[in-house]
Amino acid sequence: TLADGTRVWLLLDTGSPATISVWRGFAKQHPGVVKPVSSGHASDPAGPTSELRGVGLFGGRYERVPITIETGPPRLWERSRVVGRVGMGLLRNFRITVHPSTERIWAERVTPTVDR
Repeated sequence: TLADGTRVWLLLDTGSPATISVWRGFAKQHPGVVKPVSSGHASDPAGPTSELRGVGLFGGRYERVPITIETGPPRLWERSRVVGRVGMGLLRNFRITVHPSTERIWAERVTPTVDR
């Protein structure tokens, strides 16, 4: 759930180091939710940076979440409700269990431990 109450679908991408990536079209349609932080330049490897004003994920609430804006997947694959993906920047805070046959996901918040 985004800051304005919009409910969206995000893919879980354990191979991505990003916090959240959203498709460019979604970002353009929701300027009140996706806020540019710097303009960036094409020569800058990080490119422009943006943030989500707020997002609710697995029962937690996150404010001013740094995001990457990217081109979405090909139209044949894309589901209309999927607007981006969540990467390990947020997923590392959860123990996630997926039950494929029922298509259910359980997420348990984990407390980071410190090695001594």
